[in-house]
Amino acid sequence: MKTILLVLFTACSFACVAQFNRNTIVASGFGTYGYKENSNHRDAFKNSTYNLTLNPSVGFFVIDKLMVGAELGWISSKDKVNSATYASLDKARSFSAGPVVRYYIVKGFFVQGGYFWGKMKQQQSLATMDIINGLPGTGTYQTSYSEVKQNLQGYTITPGISLFLDQHKKAAVDVMAGYYFQRAENINYKGLVVGLGVSIFLFKNP
Repeated sequence: MKTILLVLFTACSFACVAQFNRNTIVASGFGTYGYKENSNHRDAFKNSTYNLTLNPSVGFFVIDKLMVGAELGWISSKDKVNSATYASLDKARSFSAGPVVRYYIVKGFFVQGGYFWGKMKQQQSLATMDIINGLPGTGTYQTSYSEVKQNLQGYTITPGISLFLDQHKKAAVDVMAGYYFQRAENINYKGLVVGLGVSIFLFKNP
C-alpha cells in the first residue's frame, strides 16, 4: 500500500510541474474493456457480454492548457445467451470520428469533451426450440439471422488526470471517468465510462 501511494505521489508531483504550453503537440490513446457473465443453473441459462473500445487522438495546444484536436473511435461488443429453449448471439461494431477538446485545470487535472459521427453494424443470430409437451429440449430448432447498418452520433464528457511517468514530462498515463451519449437512428445509448489512456507530449516551448 505504501508503495502504491509513493508511486501516485511521485506521478502527481510530475503532473504538478508539467507545463502544457501553446504549440505543444500531444498524441493520445484511450481504451476500455468490460466483461459480464450471468447464469442460472436451474433454468440452464447463461448470459455473457463483453465490450471493447479504442480511441486514438491527436491534438495541438492552441493556448496554454487548452488542446484542440481530432479523435477516432472503435467499439466492438458481443452479447451471448444460452438457455434450454433458445440461444442468441448479438454482435455490434462501430467506427466514428470527430473533434475533441481538453483543458488542463490545475496539477494535471483536466476536463475533456468530444463530439463524434460514425457508422454502426449490428448482427443477430437467433435459434429457438419448439417445446413439446412442456419439455425443453424435445422439439426442433429454428434459426434466423439479421443485419442492420445505422448512422450514429453523440458526445462524451470525461474528467481525468495525467500522471507523468518521467521527469521530462513527455509521457503520461491518463486516468479518465465520465459520461457518454450516443444516438443510433432512433435509439439512445448513455452511461458511464471508466478507462486508462496514454499521452505522448511533444513540447515545442521551453
